[in-house]
Amino acid sequence: MDFWAILVLLFIFGFFGLLLAKFVLLRNPPPDPRADDYDDDLYYHPINLSKSTELDTKVKVVQLFLSCTNLTNKDWFSMSDPHVEAFVRESTTEPWRKFGETEVITDDLNPYFCKGIIIAYFSYKNQQIRFNVKDIDIRTSGEQTISSDPIGESVVSLRDVVQNSALEMDLHDRWGNLGGRLRVIAEEVTGITEDEEGRKSILHFNEVSVQGLPLNYPTYFLIFRLCNNDNRILVYNSEVQKSAFNPRWRSFAIRERNPNTTFIISLWKFNPSSIKSNTLIGEFTITIEQLLARSSDKLPFSVLDKQTRHEVARLSITCQRDKKPIPEFKVASRRGAYTQYLNRYSFNDYCKHGLEIKTICALDMTTSSAHFHERKGNQPSIMEQILRHFVKILAPLDMDQEFPFFGFGGRDDLGNVLPFFPLNGNPEKPECHGGESLIQCYLENHGKFTLGSMADVQEKKYSKNDFHQLVSYTVDQVMAERAKGMSGHKYFILFVVITGDDINLKETINLLIGLTEFPISVILVALGDRKSFPKTISLDADESPLIGDENRKAKRDQVQVVPINPQELLNNTLSSDYLTREVLAEVPIQVCSYFAMNSVSPRNL
Repeated sequence: MDFWAILVLLFIFGFFGLLLAKFVLLRNPPPDPRADDYDDDLYYHPINLSKSTELDTKVKVVQLFLSCTNLTNKDWFSMSDPHVEAFVRESTTEPWRKFGETEVITDDLNPYFCKGIIIAYFSYKNQQIRFNVKDIDIRTSGEQTISSDPIGESVVSLRDVVQNSALEMDLHDRWGNLGGRLRVIAEEVTGITEDEEGRKSILHFNEVSVQGLPLNYPTYFLIFRLCNNDNRILVYNSEVQKSAFNPRWRSFAIRERNPNTTFIISLWKFNPSSIKSNTLIGEFTITIEQLLARSSDKLPFSVLDKQTRHEVARLSITCQRDKKPIPEFKVASRRGAYTQYLNRYSFNDYCKHGLEIKTICALDMTTSSAHFHERKGNQPSIMEQILRHFVKILAPLDMDQEFPFFGFGGRDDLGNVLPFFPLNGNPEKPECHGGESLIQCYLENHGKFTLGSMADVQEKKYSKNDFHQLVSYTVDQVMAERAKGMSGHKYFILFVVITGDDINLKETINLLIGLTEFPISVILVALGDRKSFPKTISLDADESPLIGDENRKAKRDQVQVVPINPQELLNNTLSSDYLTREVLAEVPIQVCSYFAMNSVSPRNL
């Protein structure tokens, strides 16, 4: 027998041996890791968010869900078994660090990965994510990869993924060849723990069966959850059932927190030869409440052809909810502390569904701030550096990029001390468009005003010896929006740079207590040593409420004081990460607590 005949025989035996192995696996399928691991991994991470450290409260924990399309096939006699590894780094000089991976999907060039990958997202860091997609050839019983073929990789900014909810990107191998497409969906993990709220939203699917399929072929089903912008997140992948005349699948459970969630349930024909992709039979869309109602009435669901919308089969589902759904808002009181307004929605939920943040900026122009405005040679002044940090940190949150920009404490041409004044000299339109315009406005105009003292301000509407006038102005802006009927999903941030601690503490506390009724947060940047601002720092009452006249208490915390040592700015030793973390530490919590206090849900949710 010649060489070519032997080669042909080996090819034939190998091909039929592979088919036999596939049929054996079909008859005795291994446990699907996507089904078994879902209950523990999909929504709830080992991090206990209700008992998090101070650092944990200053970051978002997000979960990434991945899917691929049109992957390059790396196998000869079947299709690729894709698997994704995720790596992170914060600068180009750092090595990549692996932080998560998906399960392996067998024989699929368009896989949905059920296992979410969790990562802490720091908005003030430039976190780069690299996704490596591989075809897994051989794995040990301990799930260790022995052999794999690279399909492609892609690098993306985590900030872009979180802000856009979902991103699609090309996968390229080391030679630049296109290996397919990768889709990444990001969802924020909220602080609902498994032991407390988590057990109140489990859906138990006791029986799933199908009737009406015309042919006898193996089938399985997928359950997707619809999230923002109709993005699909796979939450369950059933095992394959060989009999199509009356297939029944094993029971399972899905944890779901939102009673208004919409599911898409799709029925698939499994192709055991793996020479071509599995075939979609049909699908249907259903909400949790509709699912529970039809289940109790024992009514089957019509599985519709995606193109013709004709019924191709009927799916019977028996399910029930474990206990009661989680409420949108919950009040929990603790003696001596704020009333905690627990919000089921996250800051990201509000941002993605219509939240408009308006930022107002103001600088101290009193005599105590003189040396902070001075430039030394080509080095920017301390005030200019603070403004550049403001543009980097807070400006991206503003929707329209129109920043009202004020100074306070400066003297006009007649020598009168102004409680506050627009730096651009236009009281009718004090806004600067864009961050760079704001910095340019400061550089061109701050020298036109003489520094003064707030103690010399004449009695007017906005006249106090500290930042009262700016708070009152911000309240007026809120009331103007309310008069227009446009304040429902607007939130204001007042960013004030101060250089002294000469404030009337009692009056300031009373002012801030009244401010808790309004959608306003105040960020006070105190230039100087922390010990120089005892009164100002006492306003940052994170744990215990401010108490004013007649024993009035603040309903929520809305002030963040950030002391900055000017010498660190001059020496370029101030960590940008530290400053961003301190400035943004409490804004998401304050926004969510205000909306929960007023029972305001995100738009369209």
